[in-house]
Amino acid sequence: MEKHLGEEGMSLANEDREQHQIVKELLYKLDSLTPGTSEHHDTLKEVIDHLKPHNDSEEINDLPRLEQALGKEASKEAAAAFSRTKKFVPTRAHPSAPNKPPYETLVGFLALPIDRLKDLFASFPTEDMKERMERHENNTLKTT
Repeated sequence: MEKHLGEEGMSLANEDREQHQIVKELLYKLDSLTPGTSEHHDTLKEVIDHLKPHNDSEEINDLPRLEQALGKEASKEAAAAFSRTKKFVPTRAHPSAPNKPPYETLVGFLALPIDRLKDLFASFPTEDMKERMERHENNTLKTT
């Protein structure tokens, strides 16, 4: 955005970074809370209440300006590049990480493997694995 919209793009990008920082901090806090508690509910509501107008603003104001500056073909290429980039970004909030390139990119690459491991263990064992283990235990008890 900064590259293609000049001063206006710089201003929009800085505003977006500030908004993203707020969301990162809220998500980081949410990650430490117990689901089902009032604090978790309130924080989740705060995240959603913050994200909705921010996302609407980006879709209604920022992206059309950028698409107009880029043109249709470059916009399609940028969208494809963004989709590829999403595979290499952290899956969890890191509010103390830098929020501008190139440091944002470097720290993101370093955080990604740790986030993926946390995600893996957060869903381990899977429900399917638990069911298979329970069936196995039941079968073992029947045969003894």
